[in-house]
Amino acid sequence: MAGERDRGLRRGLPFPTNLDNDPPVEGLAPPSQADVVRRALREGWTSRTLRGELRTRARRRES
Repeated sequence: MAGERDRGLRRGLPFPTNLDNDPPVEGLAPPSQADVVRRALREGWTSRTLRGELRTRARRRES
């Protein structure tokens, strides 16, 4: 199971989420963690900004 999860992370597949709290903006699923990291790199975010964004998204998915 962990191997499958790790492969999913490398491919950038989004984890299951509560679509009421984390609705998709574009497409059928919210951005994956990999999408967020790519955006951060493209836009030159600081590590603190990236960490905050990932934590915010993780909290939305907990509900």
